[in-house]
This record gives sequence, C-alpha cells and structure tokens, in this order.
Amino acid sequence: RKLQAIYNLFEGPPKPSVFFADMIMQMAQLALILGDQESATQLAVSSLQVAQGVAPRDGPYVQTKRLDAASILSQLGETEAALSLLDEVNTETLGETAGFGNALLLASIAKIYDSLGEKSKAETAVSSAFDQVPPGAPVNLLNFRVVETHSEVMYRYGKRVQSLESTRRAI
Repeated sequence: RKLQAIYNLFEGPPKPSVFFADMIMQMAQLALILGDQESATQLAVSSLQVAQGVAPRDGPYVQTKRLDAASILSQLGETEAALSLLDEVNTETLGETAGFGNALLLASIAKIYDSLGEKSKAETAVSSAFDQVPPGAPVNLLNFRVVETHSEVMYRYGKRVQSLESTRRAI
C-alpha cells in the first residue's frame, strides 16, 4: 500500500531510475525507524531491484545499494540475507570508485557485521579501516567516522586499549 501511495505521486507509474531507487531506500530507512519491519524489508529489496535494473550490477551504485540494504536487513535480524548481500560487495574497489574511500567503506561494513554478531569479521574490517587512517592525519569527517567506529567496536569487544588508542587519534 505504501509503495502504491508513492506511485500515486507520479503521473502514472514511475520509471525506474537512480532517483527512484534512492527514494525507495530512503523509505525503507524511514520504515525501519518507525518500526515497520515488513515494509522496511520489502522496500530495501525493491530499491535494490530497481538499482540493478538501471545500473551495472557490479558498478559502484548497485554495490552501494547492496550495502544500504544489508544495513537495513542486519538491523531487522535478517542475518542470512544481510551476509549474502555483503558477500556480493567488492570491497577492493568500491570505496574508491564510489568516491568515499575504502576506509569509510570498511567502517560501514564493520558496523553491519557488528550488528549481525559477526565479531571476527567486524574486528577485521574495522582494523583495516583504522589502519588506513595515517597517524597525525587531519581530523575530517571521513577520518572521524572511521576512528569513531573503531573505538566503538573495540570497546564493545572488550579491547579497551585499542579503543582508547583510536579515541586519542581523533583528538
């Protein structure tokens, strides 16, 4: 019904586009915030399907939508579906081709693994991200998000020294 309401905003059915895929993903995130798990799942999957229909499946746009969908599904406890989407993401090139750097990508992936309870994968991803931030690097938004994620994950897993180290680097 909610998707039909969006269709009604357009003159006729909307044409598949990057804009439409983004809008559906935003609605999935809103449904998640509002606690509508069924709609969040359906909308995240629909967004990914639209993205795959308008952009190359291995391109950065579809890969980014896979991460978005995996994040939503992980928060809903859809572990297998989220892990399946993460397995399809090419972490070697996505951060650079999408324009936000591999460190931030790995930090995002670490948060998803953390929410899924995949401790070793979360630690590996966040440590790789943290290692890409050079000591003494200027603190900017990208570096801060990586360092903050590292600090959170390490603290949650009882690695207080590593958490403190990343916090010091941010200051």
